[in-house]
Amino acid sequence: MIEGGGRLGKHDATPVVVHYTDGYTPYGPIVAGDDGIGFYTLRVQSYLDVHVMPGSRSEMARRARRGLTIDAGLKPGHPEAHDAGASVNSLVAEDDGVASWSVRLAPGATETGPSPADGGGQYHIVVNGTWEQGGEQLPPKSVAFVEQGDPPAEYLAGPDGLELVVMQFPRVPTVLGL
Repeated sequence: MIEGGGRLGKHDATPVVVHYTDGYTPYGPIVAGDDGIGFYTLRVQSYLDVHVMPGSRSEMARRARRGLTIDAGLKPGHPEAHDAGASVNSLVAEDDGVASWSVRLAPGATETGPSPADGGGQYHIVVNGTWEQGGEQLPPKSVAFVEQGDPPAEYLAGPDGLELVVMQFPRVPTVLGL
């Protein structure tokens, strides 16, 4: 959840909340609050079908499994003051590689991101400030993907600093029941 607010199933959904579910695990309903809700649905593998529950329960390839909902501690439009340096804070770390981190960098600071080798790919979403990458400035709501075999992302904060959230998938994708 990146903007607005509401509910995701039984959980409050205020920015920035990271929600992960294993494949064939229902989630929702997603209910927008008065200001609407903005979120990304990120997957390692594309999947275009929709299965409305509970009516689609018989179509599930296996029983539902894990669902995680984590507040990243970042607020869009309200960056935390940074004097210098960088911090990378683990939000969750599961044995199969599912993980998430919040990253905060002072203006002009650099940091190497978490290694993608332990997971099945990582999404990086800019929440506040800018991420200078390859001569471009990635503004808030920008999304970058790092594959498992790639080197860790290199962060360079723009003039207003950088706050982002990293979400890592499991080593063996469970999205399609593999």
